[in-house]
Amino acid sequence: MQWSLLRNMHRRVALATAFSALSFVAAPSVANAVSTARPSPPRSVTASAGNYFATVRWSAPASLGGGSITKYIVFAQPGSRTCVTQASARVCSLWELRNGVRYTFSVTAINKNGSSNHSVPSNAVVPSAKITTKASCNEGVIPPRPPVASAVLSVVTAYYTAKHLGPITTPFHYQTVLNVHEQLVGVHYCRNSGGGLSGYTGVVPANATAAVQVFAKHKPYPVVGATSNFVTLAAIPGVGWKVVGEGTGP
Repeated sequence: MQWSLLRNMHRRVALATAFSALSFVAAPSVANAVSTARPSPPRSVTASAGNYFATVRWSAPASLGGGSITKYIVFAQPGSRTCVTQASARVCSLWELRNGVRYTFSVTAINKNGSSNHSVPSNAVVPSAKITTKASCNEGVIPPRPPVASAVLSVVTAYYTAKHLGPITTPFHYQTVLNVHEQLVGVHYCRNSGGGLSGYTGVVPANATAAVQVFAKHKPYPVVGATSNFVTLAAIPGVGWKVVGEGTGP
């Protein structure tokens, strides 16, 4: 009797030890699941229309997942227009939309583990030339920056060679893609996210089909001594790429 009771006690101790070991092994897998989680979708997506553009605003996700947000991506529907912003920005204006077309927008949040699902779509808006709403100044927008195209580099090189300021280099090795309508010739005003307006001068002709900006280093200009510039180029039908401005910021 005593020997049987002792064996039962040994079995209980062994089972308890095994269960404890299993619990100890399982714990890290739960922690790993949390650390690899993607964020939940952004919330409260709203849109307002303007002339050739729409401004989209949203709120942060309810859950950041396994890491802080690194950026947001806004998608227009229909079409393929997108806008990428820094993590701190929750507003952007998508340009080069078509007036008279009904658009909705969704937003995804990105962290180190990947992208969230798309948010619930925004309200529908229709851009129109009759709408005078100011666009967002897009302080937090991250524009596309592909490598400098050979055709663009050739035009910039010829531009400074004609001024006897060559040879040139492009230290950033990329071109910043600009929105044509946002950069049209003339003075424009945009609305700051914190309130108030900012003004800037656009240099892209109305008939341009594309626009980019390249940072170029060259020989010093006479008198002013400048050795570098942000050069704006526009793609003009029947002409090709043409320098339309320099000295502008990115």
